[in-house]
This record gives sequence, structure tokens and C-alpha cells, in this order.
Amino acid sequence: MPSGLSAGAAYPGTVPLTLRECKALPTLPPARPTCHTSPMPPPPADPAASPSLRIRIVFGDEAMLGPGKVDLLEGIRASGSIAAAGRGMGMSYKRAWSLVEEMNRVFREPLVSSARGGAQGGGARLTAAGEAVLTHYRRLEEITASAGEEPIAALREMLADMSGGK
Repeated sequence: MPSGLSAGAAYPGTVPLTLRECKALPTLPPARPTCHTSPMPPPPADPAASPSLRIRIVFGDEAMLGPGKVDLLEGIRASGSIAAAGRGMGMSYKRAWSLVEEMNRVFREPLVSSARGGAQGGGARLTAAGEAVLTHYRRLEEITASAGEEPIAALREMLADMSGGK
């Protein structure tokens, strides 16, 4: 792996990315992205069920992008509202707004544009940068899932019987 890019050895479940894949991600000067996966959800009750892979990208000490923030962005895109997107994820408006402010602060361009409510109503929408971040993240998920098919299948085969009939 190129100097300066870490596969995140301190993080279990790390998935190394090529320099090109990491460079394709939105970057924050002067930090270089460290890509690793977040802990996977508990194994499914049915070992034959398809496992899921969740990715969190850590950009230095200041910023990270993972499934929660990406799901929030998708919710904003779908609903046109930070509050509705947050509610759909079971989080408070304050928490959703805090995450949006954080994302807008750490990227070069804001990811979400919002207007206050009132007579004409408020609302929120993803900016072009927000759409690009969403596209890059989902593409990274596809690449990672594809590259990890064999090891994930091997791990699934190693799971204990979880049918309850032990």
C-alpha cells in the first residue's frame, strides 16, 4: 500500500483499497483517507442469509463518513427535509442537523443546502457535492462487496449453527 495511506490496521475488518480507489473519494486537506469497515451487525439467525458489509471511511482525526451519514443524505434526498430524514432513522432533529452541519463543515463544498421554514416552507436538498459523495460511497460499497465475496463466504461457512437446535 502506498506510503501515507493506511489500511487501518487498528480497526478490525479493515478492507484495503487501492490508491486509485482512495483518491476517488472526496478528500479533506491535509488529511489522507484511512479506509476501514465498521463492525458488522450480529450474524443472522439463518446462516444462509446474506451477510452485510458496512463501511466507514476515516479522514484523519476530524472527519468520517459511514453508513449512518450516508443513509441520512439519502433520506434528505428522498424527503426534502432534514427533520423527516432524521425521524425516518429514529434520531432527533438536533442530531440529524448536527450531522448535516458536520458534513457541510468537513467537505470543501456543502453536501446539504437548507432553507428555513415559514410561509413558503423550508426544506433541504443535496447539493451536487452531496450527490457526488453519495455516488462515490455507494460505488465503494459495491467494489468492497465484490472484492470480499470469497472471504465473506468462507467466514459464513465457519459460523456456528444458529438455528436454535443445538
